[in-house]
Amino acid sequence: MFTRIAVATDGSSTALRAVQVAADLAAKYEAEVIVLHVLLWEDPKDILKRLAFVQHIIDGEPEALAASDDVPVQTIIAELESRQLKINEKLITVLGNKVVEQAKLKCREYGINSVNVEILEGNYADQIVAAVKRTGADLVVLGARGLGQLEGLLQGSVSQAVAQKVDSTYLIVR
Repeated sequence: MFTRIAVATDGSSTALRAVQVAADLAAKYEAEVIVLHVLLWEDPKDILKRLAFVQHIIDGEPEALAASDDVPVQTIIAELESRQLKINEKLITVLGNKVVEQAKLKCREYGINSVNVEILEGNYADQIVAAVKRTGADLVVLGARGLGQLEGLLQGSVSQAVAQKVDSTYLIVR
């Protein structure tokens, strides 16, 4: 019935359940799984940043540069902002890779050998829809609620937007 199952994950508990459902269905139908992850370009929480330093995911010290009498404040601020952007970029990329690796491992637990991964950037719903169309997935599995900016405003906003835009069968997991 299904030959290619796309599952979007952001690493949340609901997304992990979606991966499990997709893997279970793929095992039953001997289908290929396509794991989709759209990088979360929101400011990572301070605790995640500290964890990244402790785990040596990113280099350097989280403390601000020491001010010097002969360095203009604007230069220090610009350096700090640049440094913070680099830290955020690396952290988001590393966390994104860990999210898809976790999903791949879960699929392997279900005996799925054909697992492809796509890490995307941009609007969550638009990128998922484009990937579903590009890959020809005939089933899309999504969590009802994830880690995105709108989680507190509209439950399932990304999953609902994807469901409205794809021609494939979709399954929203709670």
